[in-house]
Amino acid sequence: MNLFERVSERVARWLVVLLVGLVGIPLVPVILVIVLVATVWDRWEKWRLRREFRARWGSEGKRLLFVYSNSPHWKERIEHEVLPLIEGCAVVLNWSERSTDQWKSTRVEVRAFRSWSGQREFNPMAILFPEEGPVRTIRFWQAYRDFKHGKPALLRKKEAELLDFAEVPEERRPTASTDWTDSATGGRSGIFQQNTERAD
Repeated sequence: MNLFERVSERVARWLVVLLVGLVGIPLVPVILVIVLVATVWDRWEKWRLRREFRARWGSEGKRLLFVYSNSPHWKERIEHEVLPLIEGCAVVLNWSERSTDQWKSTRVEVRAFRSWSGQREFNPMAILFPEEGPVRTIRFWQAYRDFKHGKPALLRKKEAELLDFAEVPEERRPTASTDWTDSATGGRSGIFQQNTERAD
């Protein structure tokens, strides 16, 4: 490549940079406004959903939404050891039954789930609606993945956070004597030795 070609290439690069700058810089305020509007709308929608959830379910003592599925990795433990402890304060949705009326898009619990669930590790999960302070989420997918491999610490922590919010007395909670290791490696019913899909 001779000197003329090198100079021409550099000039062309700078022209492209200049053109992109001239076109892009005026769009920056527009992009910032769009981002700001989207952020404000998302926060307002979440604030509205929170009020609507508490208005619909608060009189029944329901202050959390719990979503799980029929996956063999967690169904037995959730239905036998978790749901009985939180049923008094939880609205429950089964992800495996989302083709039923339980998942009508007009229901506030369904809209709340879609608003807070995100795209990853949304099943099982709990969405907590405290009287004061921000809405919180507890995602259990990674905890059950660890549990499947014989590491129960994260699941214990997540369940403790959920049961603390539900104000479950210590004497009613699963204790350290619960058969964690055997369950994680296929004890009891062997539910953790089956497929590894994160959701049904």
